[in-house]
Amino acid sequence: MVLIIYLINLPIDFTKDLQNGLYRRMITSNDVIPNTFLPYLLINEGTFNFASIYNTLKKFDEEGIQGTPYFLISTSVGYVSSYPVLTGLFAAPIYFIPLVLNKIPELSYHENILKIAVLGRISASIYAALSAGIFYLICRRISKNEKLSLIFSVFYAFGTGTYSISSRALWMHTISQFIFSVTLFILLFKEDSKFKYTFLGILLGISVINRPTGIVMAVVLSFFILLYKRKYLLHFLIGVLPLFLVYLFSNQYFYGSIISEGYSARDAANEWTGDWLESMSAFLFSPARGILFISPPLLLGFAGMYKKIKKKDKLYVFLAIGYIASILLIGKWYAWHGANAFGHRMLVDYLPFIGIFSFLILKDLNKRLLGIVIILIVFSIYVHFNAVINRKSRCDLEENWTFYCLKWPDRPAQY
Repeated sequence: MVLIIYLINLPIDFTKDLQNGLYRRMITSNDVIPNTFLPYLLINEGTFNFASIYNTLKKFDEEGIQGTPYFLISTSVGYVSSYPVLTGLFAAPIYFIPLVLNKIPELSYHENILKIAVLGRISASIYAALSAGIFYLICRRISKNEKLSLIFSVFYAFGTGTYSISSRALWMHTISQFIFSVTLFILLFKEDSKFKYTFLGILLGISVINRPTGIVMAVVLSFFILLYKRKYLLHFLIGVLPLFLVYLFSNQYFYGSIISEGYSARDAANEWTGDWLESMSAFLFSPARGILFISPPLLLGFAGMYKKIKKKDKLYVFLAIGYIASILLIGKWYAWHGANAFGHRMLVDYLPFIGIFSFLILKDLNKRLLGIVIILIVFSIYVHFNAVINRKSRCDLEENWTFYCLKWPDRPAQY
């Protein structure tokens, strides 16, 4: 059902873009272009080199960096993505059957380009829906209240960036959120085993390869395993190390150095110029970016963190440290605001963590307070529904401290 709702306006978006000769509804940001088109190259040509469709993609960013679209880099192996490509690899199986059946033979036509975007939307929605389903299982693992678990999972699916960001396009956030959902689910298994910690090593390794900022949560949870699950440390490393070697090899192959990757290759890795006072206040209180207005029930998560830290619940203490440290890292990034994407896009990866801390408080609320939270859940779903249907998952920077992006527009978008 979640997946159906995510995709319900897909035919409308496709038809509008086809009629207008645009891509705005189907491709919510140029950032997602490499991972949206990479499966096409992998399946049809068996390559990571975008040279064969370079002219097609260049129209999305005519100015680019020295003439090259900012989302591509010219290297010794051709034009490669300036972003990690694991999201595209995750999407490839969903592209496989339509492409093998030659339903999209080439990309010289506007309609065919949009069909690739359709596959991207479907892929993103599938992984977002899987994350929502796993989050429900996480809630059930810590609460016997099936109805409350379902209510809060509906909020997670439709009242957060899971809906307005992760389900809309093949952002790296989409796969990061899915991976962290699975990670949290596995962590909450009471039974320890060699397989559990090897699998956790694989998941955390994938999280870093997919999005380098995932290293914060990976390092924090590695310390948890080192300190309290040392018996399984070797098995954890067996999961991590092969992926670490793959990461180094791919950096060397694509970007010419084991310590380089797409961000540093285009000189973006040094742009840690964000102002914490600005970013942290916006993450909490900005009408366009802040939890208070975008997804207010998530504010309970900070109370949940305090509660678990006070009780010295070891796993949850490390999860709280990882979440807070990750937000601080993102807040220092020059584009902490997520450019013109809706809401707090840059924090969507970590929704499973703040979500579960919020649920830990929610499940113990009295009926009156629970009623208030349910009202806020309904409000959050309105906010993200409006963002998807009317704002096309966008909110411009100049609206950071206005209520413009929360309002239902006076007239529908013409594009």
